Amino acid sequence: MFKLFSITLLTFLFSMQLFAESHLMRFADVSKTQIVFTYENDLWLVSIDGGKAKRITRLDGSEIFAK
Repeated sequence: MFKLFSITLLTFLFSMQLFAESHLMRFADVSKTQIVFTYENDLWLVSIDGGKAKRITRLDGSEIFAK
């Protein structure tokens, strides 16, 4: 019984970890000076040198695959 509970718990925790990672930066595109990427269905822009990213869209819907 304990073994079944342990396997179920580990499976649940693993699936929660996969869900949590789905909010990461996606669909990035890189130019000589900037990086644009999708995060939380909006586009963000950051310098290639790093720093604070700036949200460049706030519209309803999903903005992805920026160039």
